[in-house]
Amino acid sequence: CPMMALAMTNAQEELDGRLEVISVHGGGSRLECDESLELMDQYSVSGFPTGLVDCRTYIENSSSVTMTASRIVAAVKDTEDKYDTYTGLGWNAELTGKSLKMDLSVYVKKAGEYKVTALLVEDGVVGYQADYVNGDDRSYEHSGIIRGALSDVKGDRFTIEADGMVKHFTYSELIPSDLNLENMRVVVYVQKKLDLKKSY
Repeated sequence: CPMMALAMTNAQEELDGRLEVISVHGGGSRLECDESLELMDQYSVSGFPTGLVDCRTYIENSSSVTMTASRIVAAVKDTEDKYDTYTGLGWNAELTGKSLKMDLSVYVKKAGEYKVTALLVEDGVVGYQADYVNGDDRSYEHSGIIRGALSDVKGDRFTIEADGMVKHFTYSELIPSDLNLENMRVVVYVQKKLDLKKSY
């Protein structure tokens, strides 16, 4: 939804870069992929648009972009207030033709159970977009679209036995043939299991 996309952009500006937005497209869109459908299933997304901050706070769309943006900002600040940062990332990546190899290092401050997810995303994809306010747009520019994953899309699980350790991962993947390499980037995030009785 263009209104949700605009709300996300406004929230990013207000949060001064502390919000990374990825877009998941469902079945029936030429922008969906197997990985996006798996993520929809993991987070029980059945309708569009559905916003999700920090994989835990659902954001409903509203007729007010300002109201939706304020909900997103509040959810990000709630995460920052309630949860410490336990990890840091470093990586080297090499692209040879359509083959991407990435060596990823995850620094972990506190022992526990974690998972890391590395997604291929593409910006600047021009295509169809339904718009119930201004009318459908066939030249809408989509950004942050999931086009594949280097890791398991639901995350590669790992355990850190002691504080202050580094875990290394190596990924290699063929880039989808229809992905524009100039508009491609990799988004990596780490999740910590906070309650051993629950999922991440």
